[in-house]
Amino acid sequence: MLDLLTSGLSVVFAPKMFILIIFAVFLGTLFGALPGVSATMAVTLGIPFTYKMDAVSAIAFLVAIYCASITGGGMTAILFKIPGVPSSAPTTYDGYPMAQRGEAAKLWAYSSSPRPSAACSQPCVC
Repeated sequence: MLDLLTSGLSVVFAPKMFILIIFAVFLGTLFGALPGVSATMAVTLGIPFTYKMDAVSAIAFLVAIYCASITGGGMTAILFKIPGVPSSAPTTYDGYPMAQRGEAAKLWAYSSSPRPSAACSQPCVC
């Protein structure tokens, strides 16, 4: 069991894969912050990048785009009361008034921090 964990971590933290995931997070955040571009559309727009990749790199790339676009969708929901992705629509109810009171940085840090409840609400990719 522990050898599978170390094997997975060695794949993720390989220099090529790590740079690829950083690029995917940047793209996903950008796509998520654009109103009208959902997380599903962001993954669809990322598919052409994966044609020349091996399977592990492609799946890691698409998962990173998806997760980052969900997080990036909260950015416009908090700051402008326009959800970037449909799942950020409830964030506009409390996020925008808090941003008007000057608490946007606190809310953005909370919404982008990893939480066990967020991990439980995401679909399992097996």
